[in-house]
Amino acid sequence: MRTIENGHGLNDPNRVTEYDYDPDTGQLVVMRALLPGGAHQETQFLYDAEIVDETFATISANRSLISQVWYPDPVTGAPDPARYLKFKYYSDGSVALREDARGMLLAYTYDELGRIVRIDVNDDAVYGGDPNYAPAQRIAYITHTYSPDGLLEYTTAFDATDNVIAQDLYEYNAARRLAIEWQQIGGVVTSGSPRVDYQWDYRRADQGNFDRLSAIVYPQRTDTSAPRTTLLYHYGDDVGDVDHQLSRLTRIEFHNRGDLAVYEHAGLSRRVATTLGGGVITQTVAGASGYEGLDRYGRLGDLHYRRPGGETLARFRYGYDRAGNRTYARVNQSAGHDNDRSYKYGYDELRRLISADFGRLAPGNAALSATTRAFDWTLDILGNWSGGSAADSFVQRIDRNADGDVVDPNEAILIHHQTDLDNEIDSILVNGAATALAYDLAGNLVLDGQFFYQYDAWNRLIQVNERGALTAADIQPTGLPAAGLHPGPLRMRFVYDGRGRVVAKHMPDPYYATQTYSELYYYDGVRRIHSNSYTPLAWVGRARWSGPEGTPQAGSGSTASAAAAPHDPNRPITPASSGPPAPAPVRDPGGVDPNAAVAEPIAAAAHPSVDPNHATADPTGEANVSTAGGEADPNASDSGASAAGRGTAAGRSAPWLASDYHWTQREWVYGPDYVDELLAAVGEDKQVYFLLADGNYNV
Repeated sequence: MRTIENGHGLNDPNRVTEYDYDPDTGQLVVMRALLPGGAHQETQFLYDAEIVDETFATISANRSLISQVWYPDPVTGAPDPARYLKFKYYSDGSVALREDARGMLLAYTYDELGRIVRIDVNDDAVYGGDPNYAPAQRIAYITHTYSPDGLLEYTTAFDATDNVIAQDLYEYNAARRLAIEWQQIGGVVTSGSPRVDYQWDYRRADQGNFDRLSAIVYPQRTDTSAPRTTLLYHYGDDVGDVDHQLSRLTRIEFHNRGDLAVYEHAGLSRRVATTLGGGVITQTVAGASGYEGLDRYGRLGDLHYRRPGGETLARFRYGYDRAGNRTYARVNQSAGHDNDRSYKYGYDELRRLISADFGRLAPGNAALSATTRAFDWTLDILGNWSGGSAADSFVQRIDRNADGDVVDPNEAILIHHQTDLDNEIDSILVNGAATALAYDLAGNLVLDGQFFYQYDAWNRLIQVNERGALTAADIQPTGLPAAGLHPGPLRMRFVYDGRGRVVAKHMPDPYYATQTYSELYYYDGVRRIHSNSYTPLAWVGRARWSGPEGTPQAGSGSTASAAAAPHDPNRPITPASSGPPAPAPVRDPGGVDPNAAVAEPIAAAAHPSVDPNHATADPTGEANVSTAGGEADPNASDSGASAAGRGTAAGRSAPWLASDYHWTQREWVYGPDYVDELLAAVGEDKQVYFLLADGNYNV
């Protein structure tokens, strides 16, 4: 069988995928992508899986279960037995063992009711050799325990020495609804551990017939005298109105601070109006003659945020082609930005986005009359930036001389991705300069032009080092450098809990091995709602000491010795070497910080993302912290306040050092439309910063 997606243009071949099935069992055995020129990519599925007992000894086989998946060879495209996932099962069909191509093993243990009670990790094939390559706080095993009535009670992640990395405790109400989630990072849950509380409103059938969330109470801030943030959820204002009867969320209230957001709906669930901050910002698609902000097909056409009195704060007007692709976004913002931050989009015959030009839209919205930035790319049949020439599959142009166009020779950046038949980027060419990339056998990016990346058994990023002198040729199939070779200094480390959530990010100070910047994250299940960051005071205001080369500059005032710095073993991470000042902020292999799905909030409306159908933001983008007046807004820019003095270490001038930590806290609030609809951020000073979505959530 094959699926064919038609490309109608001369340079748009059909995209064809073939599926081969076993004639006897009907099972899928090969999935094949047909590429121009006769090449292909094949993924093969093997069956006859081994059945094991509780000691993982083989006792039988099952032809209906997948035993292996072989992924394409990067050179030939044929299924490669060395690029595999392997599975073994218990007699009831549940997975017993999973092994990836690096040799990473996951072993699953279940109770008599079929519930997972333990997951063991064996990563010796990668990290069992040189301890210099073994990141700290890797999960060695996870345990789950259950209450007598069958509800999940504890989830605990341990390292290889049985130290608790993170523990979650769940408490429930009489209706078996989650009432409290305790979340402890770096130890077991105690009565003082951070917790998230959930309150529920239950009514029996003759009183309304609902059981719905009525409040979430956030974790306690480090200032224990401050009340915990509480969000109240309202479903209509009267028991007789339709919102109440449909359990439709109409208000999110900040306890003791008024309404954070108010929503109006049409039909069963379509949101048509939003009011933020008690009327500070309003938006509606309703007009004098109906829903003027929607087109005839119900698509969002005019998203208009207003200040009190009707002044435009941000306005996004959209157009679509017959296939439903967004073709333009006419953007108006306050502070004099009238249609100078708009977008014009283009697509290929397979309806894939291939251009996003930024600037001023001409009347009629068919083109830009002035272009500030232009992004154009040519995709191969699989969607990679490698479909054009060997030099310019992606072209970025910026109007550097402000003449309203991007045609001058020095205004273009030419990028090309050279991909292999396993769909990995072998090298990136930027204006003729090539950077080779290296991957492990599981397909994880290990080395690029700046950083060396390491992953756990779930293929999650856990550590980032500077590249040092490593090259792509130095990387082994396991993802580690060849014997005797080492990456540069440690830059970042990520820690996960037993539920797969990032719970900590650690960044060692480039000057002092005992100083570490850390962020701790807390969740309402799957969404990050609270973070605590502790910053060594040597880091506070650090940008103000940095010269043009990133080297510290001397301040004035008292001097503190580096020896006075505290060494808390639960906080700092010792880098591989002291190294030079740190380069640009780290991003993960995909260009996005790996901390899950929560986008970093912003304090004002932003222009739409390049991709009109999917906006991506760095979820843990770092903000400067000002020392002026104590603890300042963590999202504010560095204001240039002066610092107390400076210290010395190894004969170098260095930032001021003190034996304490500067704590910063942030909280995030989400809307009702989907799981990660970020509505607002709450800063250290409890100021609310609204994120004005550009309409993507309604598309």
